[in-house]
Amino acid sequence: MILDKMAAAIKAPRTELSKYAPRITAIHINPEKIGPVIGPQGKVIKGIVEATVCQIDIRTMDDPYFLDGR
Repeated sequence: MILDKMAAAIKAPRTELSKYAPRITAIHINPEKIGPVIGPQGKVIKGIVEATVCQIDIRTMDDPYFLDGR
């Protein structure tokens, strides 16, 4: 039912994503390397968030650390 409504609204996927559409990037990091990414007292990760105006979530998923940036 939902797919039928979607098909009625748009016949094919757009070739390009709108510049206003949110982007999500996921990066897997070796657990031994997570310290330098976070930095002392979170300085590095806070600097990245401030400079890029994004949200970064760091969590473990299947052993390696997982960064989810929005």
